[in-house]
This record gives sequence, structure tokens and C-alpha cells, in this order.
Amino acid sequence: MTGSVVRPVAGRAAGGRLRSAAAVVAIAVAVAGCASGQRQAHRRLLPAPPTTEAAPVVTVPPVPPPTVVATAKVPKVQVFAGPDGAPTGTALANPNEMGVPLVFLVKTTQADWLQAMLPMRPNGATGWIRAADVSLSQDDYRVKVELGAHHLTVWKGVDVVYEDTVAIGMPSAPTPTGDFYLTEILDTGNPRGPYGPKAFGLSAFSDVYTSFAGGPGQIGLHGTNQPGLLGSNVSHGCIRITNDGILKLAGEVPPGTPISVVA
Repeated sequence: MTGSVVRPVAGRAAGGRLRSAAAVVAIAVAVAGCASGQRQAHRRLLPAPPTTEAAPVVTVPPVPPPTVVATAKVPKVQVFAGPDGAPTGTALANPNEMGVPLVFLVKTTQADWLQAMLPMRPNGATGWIRAADVSLSQDDYRVKVELGAHHLTVWKGVDVVYEDTVAIGMPSAPTPTGDFYLTEILDTGNPRGPYGPKAFGLSAFSDVYTSFAGGPGQIGLHGTNQPGLLGSNVSHGCIRITNDGILKLAGEVPPGTPISVVA
């Protein structure tokens, strides 16, 4: 046979071209996939952005309002049942029986009248007095005695300014519990004696003794010449602390300061 020409099969050439194109696309996709994977891996390796943590909440205890103390400025302070009410028949001498100014812890006020804690039996007694009979001052101190823990704490505002171990009443003459106030500061006249150099009187009275050592059975907060007994129940109801402690308190804490005695 002469003049024969072998021609390429069109379908095969097209198929070859299609296969070549598919291979190129596959390679491109594979390369693109690798690149994408590399970018994702790269993103995973980047450090996490810093997180902003909320600042811790600091709770600030509220500042207790100062105590209002009333100091008598007349020779006798008459006690009334209420504002503009009838007299109760009680008139408290100023100076008091200890020879020091008569003070009250004010609970509430109403016009020209003050409801005040009274330094008399029964424990926790209150009455109304004329505002005109007293002068007023503010006191930032407060005292707490925990009988079970034999512990005394003194605050000025929200700050603890003193702590001490105390001796308290024996089982037959327990220290009464309740809310009271310091009625006076006394110099005992015998720093080495059983009451130490100083003593505070409280508006609290013994539930056992109606009189004691010539007095009305008033509870005291005072020093001691037996510091080894602090932390125990040995007194006749009074609260004993160290002599250094009572001197510190006598120099800072004024009469009229509230004192809470708890079990």
C-alpha cells in the first residue's frame, strides 16, 4: 500500500491532554492543600492572645458610725420614761459616786431628747434625758470581750488597735454578758495591787453580788498582779487584763466607749 498516512487518533490525544490537565490540577490541589495545612499549623503554633483577668474584688468592711457620748454638765441628770414623758424618779448625780464626770452612751435622739444607756441596774437599762443637760462628743473606739475564748479586742473604726488575754468570772460569779459601756477610768492608787494601775468601770453589774468591796457590785475592766491567771475563770465577775494593756487603754479609750461581752 502506497501513500498511506498514519494519523493520530483524536480521542487518544484528547484523552492524553485531559489526563495531563487532571494531573496538573491534582498537583495544584495537593500543593494548595499542603500550603493550607502549613498555614493552619502555623496559626496553631502562635501564642494565644493574653487574657484579661478581672481584678480581684476586695471587700472593705464598712466603717461603723462613731458612738455618741453624753457627758453631764448639770449636778443631777433626771431620767424620763420618754421624750416629754413623766420622770422615772431616777436622778443621777454628777460627778458620780466615784468622783468622776457622769457619762452616758447615746442610743437615739429625738428633738431635744436623748435615749441613753444608763449606768445602773438592771443591766442594759435605758432612759430618756434632756439634751440640754449634757454635752455631746464622738467616740471611734469599741471593745469586745469573748468569754469562752478569754479574749479582748479593741477597734478604732475598722482597725484593731489592741488585743489581750483576759481572766473572767468564776463559775459561781460569772461575768455578765450583754452590750454595755465604759463609765469611768480610775487610778487604783496601787499599781502592784490586785486591780493593777488602772480600772475602767462598766455599766454592767454582777448578777450574784449586789455589793462588793464597798461598791454596788459593778463590773470592772482592770489590770492584775497575777498575770499567770489570765486565760482562766477566777474573778468575782470583773475582767482582768495585763497591766501594760490597761495602761494603754486608759491612755486612749475614753469613757462612753461601748463594750460588748459575749459568751
